[in-house]
Amino acid sequence: MRFYIIEVGKYLQRKRNELGLKLKYFSNQGISPSTISKIENGSPNVSEEMILKYARLLNVKEEELIQLSQTKEHAPDSWSDEIDILENLLEIDPDSVIEKTKARYSEHPIYPYLQGKAYSVKKQYQKAMKHFIETIRLCKEEHDHLNIKPAAQISVGNIHFYDQQLELAIKLTEEAKESWVPEGERSYLYSYILLNLAIYYRKAERYEDFEETLNELWDHKEQLDSVNTKVIVIEHQAWLLYNHKQYDKAIHFIKEGILLARLNQLWERRCDLWTLLGDVYHEKNEDELAIQSYLAAIATKKEIPQHKIIPACTKCALLYLKQKRFDQAEELLHTAKKICDQKTPTNDQIDLMISFGEVYLQQGKLEKAVDYFMKALSFNHIPKRKKKIALISLCQCYQVLDKQKFEEYKTALYHWGVQAKEEVL
Repeated sequence: MRFYIIEVGKYLQRKRNELGLKLKYFSNQGISPSTISKIENGSPNVSEEMILKYARLLNVKEEELIQLSQTKEHAPDSWSDEIDILENLLEIDPDSVIEKTKARYSEHPIYPYLQGKAYSVKKQYQKAMKHFIETIRLCKEEHDHLNIKPAAQISVGNIHFYDQQLELAIKLTEEAKESWVPEGERSYLYSYILLNLAIYYRKAERYEDFEETLNELWDHKEQLDSVNTKVIVIEHQAWLLYNHKQYDKAIHFIKEGILLARLNQLWERRCDLWTLLGDVYHEKNEDELAIQSYLAAIATKKEIPQHKIIPACTKCALLYLKQKRFDQAEELLHTAKKICDQKTPTNDQIDLMISFGEVYLQQGKLEKAVDYFMKALSFNHIPKRKKKIALISLCQCYQVLDKQKFEEYKTALYHWGVQAKEEVL
């Protein structure tokens, strides 16, 4: 190839941004947005013919690209090449990246950033966090075009999210979005900022923010470079349709995602999608199909972190409960309880406790039911809706077991309602 693809890609991206054109603009021009992303990101897996075609659409002449490439050849940017090599080494040999960047740590924010990435690969997240924070501190205005600062901010947000510090994760990722320089390097990063924000907003039940972010992400989805992340976006889109009660459209998206996940051996995505399909069928009152979907999610347990199947176990158990299949419901909940650990999201643990309580309540085993509803209420950050369910269920139990405690929990439920009303007003 006659072109120095990294420089040509950056140059064409700048031209596109100057013209104010989005990737989807080129969909009817005989070149796909994914191909454009590869060109702009310097991928070698694009033909010279396709590069020239894209250049012509931007009114860039072939001579310009040749001249740019020749200039690059005569004056190589050894620093940039060194960074490219180190970034490519991250997944293969993180220890060598740590060693090679140690001596130059304070020279440039890229070096602590690479250290942070290397420690993330090694799953030493607290060490990684320290280096990402140092990256953010070292970033100055002259570094903005490199988009290192938002890269570090999104990484810190990720660590907070997996530590179940959701508000901090949102704050850092929103800051990453603010720091992002559209015409700068790492063009792929913006779609990942949006993807993480969508995940966090949905988890925080900030559904308006989630929908707005997901719609923006949908415009950038061609920049997502892995099938796994594309399937995650499909799952979010399906959940949004489900939330808007567009169940048939949601099912169409979910089945598309399941097929992609199956073809690419993405077991965690299959678990999430089968669980969501169960939710959709449950809302359509097709309980048998819902149960089969949840069981399909549970069947992935040998291939994924086991705590991931807890939501499917809990939801399937509640459908068994509805059908008075108490033994099967209890068996599934005990399966979920055995695999519950520190990595299990708090909401999933709360749902499990409430589901246990409901199984025992419906069987008239009221003392056992009280024990589990109390465990649900013991969590520090129990969502309001789940707190209401637990309080109502305790009222049901104590109406039979203890009239004095029944009055106490009835009062607690009243105060919960007053507080909820004040928050709405």
